[in-house]
Amino acid sequence: MLGAIFGAIALVPTIVILKKLVERSIYPVLYSLVIFYFVDQLRVIADAVPTLVRPLFLAETLGGFLFFLWLYRIRLAKKAETEKAEAEETKHGRVFRTIRIAALIVLPFFAVSFLANAFGYVNLARLVGDAVLRSAYVAVILYAVVRIIDGLVIFALRFRPLSLLKMVRNYGPTIQEKAQKFARFLAFALWLLITLEFFTLRQTVFREIKAFLTAELSLGSLSISAGDVLLFFAVVWAARTRNRV
Repeated sequence: MLGAIFGAIALVPTIVILKKLVERSIYPVLYSLVIFYFVDQLRVIADAVPTLVRPLFLAETLGGFLFFLWLYRIRLAKKAETEKAEAEETKHGRVFRTIRIAALIVLPFFAVSFLANAFGYVNLARLVGDAVLRSAYVAVILYAVVRIIDGLVIFALRFRPLSLLKMVRNYGPTIQEKAQKFARFLAFALWLLITLEFFTLRQTVFREIKAFLTAELSLGSLSISAGDVLLFFAVVWAARTRNRV
């Protein structure tokens, strides 16, 4: 119950904020996540009654599959046919593409969760279904945070004392763009880490990455690892980026 309360404290205000930041065509996504969240909490409350929890979760995963299928194939496809949608696509094309890609990705997970639950693999169904839904909640919250950070960066660069700096006057748009990209990168990295944890894969993935980076290839007296190669290319990329700026 305490987790449900804190989740509502985080998610519901996030939806309210995002309604001020995104176009109306994305409202169904926000509303659906709120509905899924409160169905989740109803499922948690009814956890002591297994005969009720399983059908409720079946209905939730089926509803999620049908909603994202509708979102991917019908709503955005129809809006792309109108002139208004074309204008929005130019302005918010990245958001629309992200939503469509996300909808396409989560469809198999909802299908697996539904089928696993229907055939009696309840633990697998709950692991996959809950992980996908929680990942979606975190993505929405982080998206709201990124949009707020974007606004704060713009506000800070336009007002004193930062606006008086020569670097800000000469490279204000570039600084703004770099700050926004950095915020999006951090948000994506955080979302990825949290999502891996939801799927109980984070430790396994980190262990495999560490093994890959530390694996050494010996050529005579020369010994080199994948981590050394990646570090070399990272330094070269950083140097080229710095020269461009």
